[in-house]
Amino acid sequence: MKRINLFLILILTLLLSGCNAVYEININGDKIEEKLTLVENNMDIVDIKNDAGWSLRESFESLLDKDEFANKDYSVKSLNTDNSLGVEYKNSKLTSLINSSILNQCYISPVVNELDNIITIDTGNNFNCYDYYENLDSIEIRFKTNHKVLSTNANSVDNDTYIWNLSKNSDKTIQITYDNSVTYKPYGLYITVAIVCILFILLIIYLIIKKVNKSNKI
Repeated sequence: MKRINLFLILILTLLLSGCNAVYEININGDKIEEKLTLVENNMDIVDIKNDAGWSLRESFESLLDKDEFANKDYSVKSLNTDNSLGVEYKNSKLTSLINSSILNQCYISPVVNELDNIITIDTGNNFNCYDYYENLDSIEIRFKTNHKVLSTNANSVDNDTYIWNLSKNSDKTIQITYDNSVTYKPYGLYITVAIVCILFILLIIYLIIKKVNKSNKI
């Protein structure tokens, strides 16, 4: 019932207007974190009541109420600004992606298989989020990992982040296979180490040249 209650609240919010959603999965080593961000940028409609007597502003406020938030594994954060209403859900307590409330709401029977440290995620092509949230404008799924990815059907790749953009008419299956035993350090760390090494070498060259010039003057 907790999973159902959580998404009934989300449905009330998203049916009021057009929202943009970004669902992020970050797998770093054995740690799994997921984050769902919902943002409404049309401030002209946020105080209009729907047939149930709810305004978008009231719905977002209810989502920030800990007592009303059904799934206690998720932290809730307001993203409200002068030009937008937003809310962020984050879960850092997952032991397996198959236990994600968000993933199981949007897909009927997602599969996570592991064989000899090779993990395959396949959501199937029954994507339901637009059925529940008919006024949702766009959904972007971002899968980030420091493991070696063996195959994927992502629409695009940005370094270690694999991105899917799902339209209302899309039956796109999310598929990704990675080796859980192989990890890479972030690109930023490699760049930092490279810069430090180059600076160190330049310093040594400078000191050598300075010493040679000093010797020639004697």
